[in-house]
This record gives sequence, structure tokens and C-alpha cells, in this order.
Amino acid sequence: MKRISDGILYSLSLALLVLVSCDRHENNGDICPTGPDADYTVMMYGCGGGDLDENMIYNLEQTESYGYTPRVHFSAKLKFSRELQEEAGAYGGTRLFTLTENGLENECVADREFRLDDPRNIADYILDTRRRLPAKHYVLILWNHGDGFSIGDQPVEKNYPSEAGTRGVAFDDNTNENISIFELEEGLRRAGVKMDLIYWDACLMNMLENLYQIKERAAYTLGSAHLVPGIGGNYAQLMHALDNHPVLLEAMREYVPATVAHWGNVLGEDDGRDLTLCNMEYIDGVVQDAKEYVDEFLRLRGGMEADSEEEMYFQKINGTLQPHYHSDEGVLYFFHNDEDEFVPSADMYSAFTRIGNRLMSGRLSAITTRMRIALGRMIPVSACHGIPDYMDRVSVGISWMERDDFMSADQSHAVPSLDKLYPLLNFDRATGWSRFLRDNVMRKSFTE
Repeated sequence: MKRISDGILYSLSLALLVLVSCDRHENNGDICPTGPDADYTVMMYGCGGGDLDENMIYNLEQTESYGYTPRVHFSAKLKFSRELQEEAGAYGGTRLFTLTENGLENECVADREFRLDDPRNIADYILDTRRRLPAKHYVLILWNHGDGFSIGDQPVEKNYPSEAGTRGVAFDDNTNENISIFELEEGLRRAGVKMDLIYWDACLMNMLENLYQIKERAAYTLGSAHLVPGIGGNYAQLMHALDNHPVLLEAMREYVPATVAHWGNVLGEDDGRDLTLCNMEYIDGVVQDAKEYVDEFLRLRGGMEADSEEEMYFQKINGTLQPHYHSDEGVLYFFHNDEDEFVPSADMYSAFTRIGNRLMSGRLSAITTRMRIALGRMIPVSACHGIPDYMDRVSVGISWMERDDFMSADQSHAVPSLDKLYPLLNFDRATGWSRFLRDNVMRKSFTE
């Protein structure tokens, strides 16, 4: 759910800069002359999603304007939104962009019905790009809207592709389908390669549920727990960082804070934003601490008598009366809440720490201390803008909602409710967090 910032509307005529015929070039398969000595190949994969075409063009123009470098190759497989598809030309069908010494080539490689969410297509794009543009390291960018983990993250169906439901990232208004975390996982599995970096340039995707699902498929992930501004990442900065740092971690140490500063120049003072790099080598330690916390947390919760003063106090600290930031009535920090919309993704470390302290549980406090150390290993680089003073860090999101929302059914999906969908996650199998969500009563709902 990227938002288009005021004053950041770019003319769609920018796409003319990359206009090339829809016919494939006769170049014996060598679309961009490359050698095996490139440090990085960046693969961008996504779509305009109905309202982000100008932002997608803006990011492509940033890349082209940085210029070709033999150290960093760039490819993008993208679809423009339905409205632009009707204009055909540079927007029609499914487009393949390749950065060359002559600029950004733009080819039509499939029709508008191409399924971005099909794991076979995800895998084929990764493998084809690695063949065309070999490098030492590979970066996959998933570009467009994102919605954290939600009922839209439907599993891969046996009779794929199916018509059931919507997905969690890269909303495609041409096919009315999107990519779920399960489809992404399956696409990466079919590709049979481990990406050096998976970069969600989309809102709300930096949740532990998402990270843990693909932990075997990437060395690092990069994403935001908050909303991402409509302008997306700073692609000129990304190209520069990769061009000048053959070690990925060092490139991210430059890119992450520079991009959040870039956002800060167009955002309001209180707009919470973050960009966080996670090292998958250390995620198991965080999840193990989360499991120990959940077990102890549920033990304490289960010992509270119904309607007792203790239970009423727990409900009070487990809720909030004020959007986005905490109030004296609650302790949770949600990554996107306003009067019109509530996204059930809370900052895990902040929530676990504050609830443990409020309950005066030394054991919960000790577990979160270990978790803080484990998170420090897992998150080597993070930058934030506009977060409240009481938070010393942004960690990762975790689903946190009321029982009624967790249990409610939506028959338009193959798996109709979160209480049936959430247990399919590797994170829930490891921690059993759904045990809490099935019984969570908060003092006041955001929807009231």
C-alpha cells in the first residue's frame, strides 16, 4: 500500500525515454553484453498496480539516469496498469527492461495476462536473468503495493493458477491477482538458487512471518515494517552503493540511511518510516526467543481468571485508544494505523518488552533481553524516520489483532480465515503464535 506523496506526480511521458519496439531483438539471446566479472545483477519484478505507474517510471528513470556500469547489471520485468495497457506502445503487455550502454532497453515479452504471481514465472525470470546477466551477487526487488501478512496471502494451489482470492504483494490490476508469501517461496524454491538480497520495495513487508517463510532462499532481506512512500526506493542511490561496494553489507550501510533521509525530504514530521536489512543467518535465534516468550506469555495469560482485575489490566495494556502511537491505555506500536485503516502488524520487540515490563514478569524481561541481542545480530543496518521518542529501535512486525478479526471468515478466498491460514506459516509452526491470536481480546478495537 504505497502512498503517492504530494508533489511527487511525474508525467507518464517519461516512459518515452525508454520506448522501444515490442519486437524482440535478434541478438542470439545476448540482450545485454556482459561478462562474468559483474559484482551485482539487480532484478526488479512487479507492476503499476492501478495507481503507481508514475512512481514505477520514476524509479526506472532514476536507474537509467545513473547510467550503465559493468559492475552492476539491471533488469526489470514489469507490467503497467490496466489503463495504460490500453495505450499499448511502451506500456502494452509485459515489459522487460535491461540497462545497457545505450540506455534502458524496453521490450514486450508477454501479453498483459502474464501471471506475475505464478511461481513458475518467478523462477523463470530469475533463471533467465542469471543466464543473460551473470554476476557474483543477485538482488531481487519485489516492487509495488504490499500488505504485510494478511488473508490475501493464499497458499499455492495444486491446480495453479487458480482464481481464488488475492495476494500479499505486487497487486496486478490486469489479472486481479497478486503474489503471496507462499507463492514467492515456491517460486524461489523452483529457481533453485539462493538470492543474496530480496528487497521488498513495498509497504509493511518486514514482518517476521514473511522473513521466516523465505529464510532458506535469501542471505539478506531488505524491507519496511512501516508504509513505503509512493516514490519507492532511491534507485540512483542503490546503483551507486552497489557500484562502489562489492561487499553487499557495505553497500547497504550506504544505501539504507541515505534512502530514509531521501524520504524524509518529502514526508511529514510524524510520518513513521523505516528501512531495515535482515541477515537470515541469525533469524533462527530470534524465532527461538520468540517461541520461549510465547510459551511463557501464554502460561501467564492462561492463569488469569475471567473478568478478574488482572485480566482487565492485561486487556488494557494489550489495546490502545490512540491511532499509530501508544497512549497510556496501551503499549503496542502498530506500523500503520489511522482513523480509516488498521493494519494488524505491531513492532515485536517493543510489544514484547513493554508487556513483559507492565506485567512485572522477570522471565519475560529476560527473554526479551536475549531477543534484543539476537535482533542486533539479525539487523545489521536499519534507519528510521518519524518514530516516537519512547522507541529505541524498530525491529520487525508480528501479527497482532483481536480474536474476532483473526477468526472471521472471507469466503472469497480458498482458505477463508486467518485462523486457518496462519498455521500454514513456518513461523507459527515454530512458535505457536496463533494460540494467542485465537484468544486475544483487546480493550478497544481500532474499528470501533
